[in-house]
Amino acid sequence: MLSAAGLALRARTESLTAQQVDRARLHDRSIVLTWAMRGTLHLIGTEDFGWLQPLVVEPRVSNAVRRLKEEGVSADQPSRAVRLIARMLGREGSLTRSEIAERLRRRGIRTEGQAIAHLVWFAAAQGVICYGPYRDGEHCFVLVRDWLGEVKPMEREAALAELAVRYLTAHAPAQPADLAFWSGIRSSDANRAWKSIEDRRSQWKPNAAHSGRCDPKGRQLRRAWSDSFLPLTNMSSAGGTGISPCPPNTGPR
Repeated sequence: MLSAAGLALRARTESLTAQQVDRARLHDRSIVLTWAMRGTLHLIGTEDFGWLQPLVVEPRVSNAVRRLKEEGVSADQPSRAVRLIARMLGREGSLTRSEIAERLRRRGIRTEGQAIAHLVWFAAAQGVICYGPYRDGEHCFVLVRDWLGEVKPMEREAALAELAVRYLTAHAPAQPADLAFWSGIRSSDANRAWKSIEDRRSQWKPNAAHSGRCDPKGRQLRRAWSDSFLPLTNMSSAGGTGISPCPPNTGPR
């Protein structure tokens, strides 16, 4: 799945290697692989995890609950599964999806079909787990608290404003509908985010310098993966050790 990230980052950076991305994610842990914008997999900055992930994933939770019901998972089982996953990861350390599924089945949780995929997603949406290291070429899941340490939450209104600022920095000119479509937040929240930064929006003008690839001498990253949002699958945060980011092509998204 990280091959998609590599292609996205290659198009927007100079001299970036797969080793640098792995180091940032697995050693420095300045970036984290998790479900974020639109409920899809992204690399996001660790320092942004506490406010960004819950903000953009929450609107998708009801759909996950519906899908679990369709997979035959009873109403009380998703929350119970999250508690069990937290306990097993706390006790045993990183586990693959199949290992989590096997342990849940032993405790009477249905994991057949797509149920395990949605249960793992649901646990991640609660901020409990994220992707961690590889084992024998397979991704493992870990507890967020063990992998990232204490994450910093943000008041919802402040988080909406921050999301709008980040989006406009990378994509101006744009409208609230573009922000809602790109991030997966509700249209009403996108409008609130827009209104909250009304006095600052004039500073974001179309900028030809934001088109194409970064200059080889482009600015160094000031904060881990937070200067702009770049795609993984569709869109994600980017940056990290040794990376000089530039925003993607301008224009509404």
